[in-house]
Amino acid sequence: MLKIKVKNQKLRKKHRIFDIDCFVYKAIFKNNNFPILIRWNAFLKLKTVSKVSNKTGAVNICVESITKKRLNNLTKLSRHVFLKHLRSGVITNVVRSSW
Repeated sequence: MLKIKVKNQKLRKKHRIFDIDCFVYKAIFKNNNFPILIRWNAFLKLKTVSKVSNKTGAVNICVESITKKRLNNLTKLSRHVFLKHLRSGVITNVVRSSW
């Protein structure tokens, strides 16, 4: 279980770095104020970075229980852990609603 958590954290960290690089290279490539040589080099670097970074390797998992099912995207916790924290008072100011 711990191996999965560490591997997922490394993949997310690597992807975050590549995502920033891609954003910068795209901004340089689309800016017409730069010379054509700089824009072309940014385009080539963008193509090499996009091959290395892979979004599908990282999986959304719960931070505490390392489960993949029923994940709450706001807190990165599974449903059971989220309810446990609500009942114990760790998470506050959550209002129960019904339709």
